[in-house]
Amino acid sequence: MAGLTRFIGRKEHFGCIIYDRERADYIPFDHDAAEIFELTETKTLPQIYKALEDRIQQRNFETFVQLCQSIEILDSKGKFTGTFIGRDLSKEDHLSAPLKVYFSITKSCNFSCRHCFSSSGSSYPDELKTPEIKKLIDEMASIGCFELSLGGGEPLLREDLPEIIAHANLRGVSVRLSTNAAAATKEAARRLKGLKIKSLKISMEGGSEKVYDYIRGKSGSFRKTLRGIKNLKELSIPISLQMVFMKPNISELPSLIRIAEKLKVEKILLETIMPVGRAAQNPQLLLTLEESNKLWEAALKIQKNTHIKIEIPHYVPFRAGQNLMFDGFGCKCGTLICHIDPRGNVSPTGFLKDLFSAGTIREKTLKQIWDNAAVLAQFREFEGNQTCSACSYFSSCRGGCRARALFMDKNLNYPDGNCVIAHQVKAS
Repeated sequence: MAGLTRFIGRKEHFGCIIYDRERADYIPFDHDAAEIFELTETKTLPQIYKALEDRIQQRNFETFVQLCQSIEILDSKGKFTGTFIGRDLSKEDHLSAPLKVYFSITKSCNFSCRHCFSSSGSSYPDELKTPEIKKLIDEMASIGCFELSLGGGEPLLREDLPEIIAHANLRGVSVRLSTNAAAATKEAARRLKGLKIKSLKISMEGGSEKVYDYIRGKSGSFRKTLRGIKNLKELSIPISLQMVFMKPNISELPSLIRIAEKLKVEKILLETIMPVGRAAQNPQLLLTLEESNKLWEAALKIQKNTHIKIEIPHYVPFRAGQNLMFDGFGCKCGTLICHIDPRGNVSPTGFLKDLFSAGTIREKTLKQIWDNAAVLAQFREFEGNQTCSACSYFSSCRGGCRARALFMDKNLNYPDGNCVIAHQVKAS
């Protein structure tokens, strides 16, 4: 990260957030910690403790300092090693900026997958141009949003992709790339060489040629994808394979694991099909709540027999814990993250982009949309439901995915449509 400060802080209603560029991670701190960081600019550690001793015990103060020094947020003399930006950005009811932007950089795709949530294929004629995307990245850096996930469509089909990633590198914005890998020719991989990409997520909806090509809708896709993955492996970037479970591939996980082991990829991510986009037009692909949970449970058993890490990000109820930088009911969409489509339209999540538009970055800044859009305010003020609020998992789950609640039960305030606990309560 030559030329860039490792730690960047921004004030928030609960205290502050420090972004660690080296680890590509946000660390939240309370008001006392935020004040300590700011006071180190002008005071020594003993002077700071003296100023705060009425509300902080000395042992706790010393432990905090030691912890911050161990991760290098404070230096050996107790000075904050980073810098704060946007000291006046904090809002009382929400984060001053998203933590991550999911950007579908194009609608163009080399496949026409039967389950595609964005119905990708042909590009829009008015997709964001290179200067507009660079301007977005510049704003993200200025407001303290340092995570950018690039997807599509198929992002490798954009000729300016390396230029865009290079600009994000320049501004210290961490990039993750989602691709189907079939477009990752040797030349495409060569153009990415030397760029800083945190991770590559490769969609892999089948472990066999027959199933994979059926889902992609094009023969020869499976072999082309495997060649693409091998080309991307040359970049030495952590790779994960993502499988979206649906009716045609419910028995494909073991064969996908064998592929992952052979290719020596980092992990496999498992999702379940969402009834949106082309999937809504192909209801024969959809899974029931029972089928989804059965597949997740089977995957966890398979995990015991492979060294490949299997992750199920949306296993409900969410047990890994929602980020505590927001309160109330609902997932992180609109509260911690947002989605931007190829034409610059902002929404809480890409799954709901056609139903909940918060505005376009062609007319307003991302900051203006984040702070003032009624759609985003709606996603931060859900009423929720008694089933979720009474659940022992509520503090970590918050009700699960809002898109699945809407698509499966027609109500944004309902529990996640794949939650077995809520289903059992409803049945009783």
